[in-house]
Amino acid sequence: MPDPKPKLVKVQGLGVVHFPSSMPDSHIGVVIKNHIAKNPSAHKEINVTPSLETSLSPELQRIEHAVGAVYKLSNPLPDGGIASVGENEPHVIEINDKAKWNQGPLQTRGHEITHLALNQMAGPIKKAIPPDNPDPKKRYDISDVDQLRSKGLKLWQLPQEKAATIVQTYTADPSQRKRLQPWIDDLNRAPLSIEKPISPSATGITTTPRAPVPPIEAYLSPAELKARSLKQKADTLQESFRRAGVAR
Repeated sequence: MPDPKPKLVKVQGLGVVHFPSSMPDSHIGVVIKNHIAKNPSAHKEINVTPSLETSLSPELQRIEHAVGAVYKLSNPLPDGGIASVGENEPHVIEINDKAKWNQGPLQTRGHEITHLALNQMAGPIKKAIPPDNPDPKKRYDISDVDQLRSKGLKLWQLPQEKAATIVQTYTADPSQRKRLQPWIDDLNRAPLSIEKPISPSATGITTTPRAPVPPIEAYLSPAELKARSLKQKADTLQESFRRAGVAR
């Protein structure tokens, strides 16, 4: 019986390859990498078609819509970076290395969308965002995020690169999603500015009120809505047991 929901991956030189839905993304990546290593001349870039398991999370889809993310090809960066967002840039994500972007577009999108979101925070909150660590080796270190969360910090209270790395790691590594989920949940309550900001390079001054952003439920599939509803009912029941002094 054919797999009803195979993972579809478009590989240059092979076309669209159907991988089993049960195969972990990391395993798929290794298979493709090994194939390319054996056939280097046939593969200049990999284009991944997102499946149900590899699309952006609903929280990120909502933020991507809220900030009006625009993607455009740009010149390579001196440090070889894949993509970038200009200082205080609220909308444009520049793709600086298309080949590398195509190898992991979802995680890179998640990283850069976070920068746009932080650049669109309400004024006082944006000004309070801590600067990035001056040490490049520590700038993307998220080994301490559990301790930071225990102190009550939110995603927008972290340095930009640390916050963006949390979102990128959540998107790229399913094994860390449970641990990082509270930071992703912050996106549902992100205190974006009341007015929609304009790019620093724009000429003239315009003020446009931010249109209401649909609730997170608008970005959930029927299955996700059902699962969320069941979880809410279970949490409510558990809370009633707790208040009654009954452990469950």
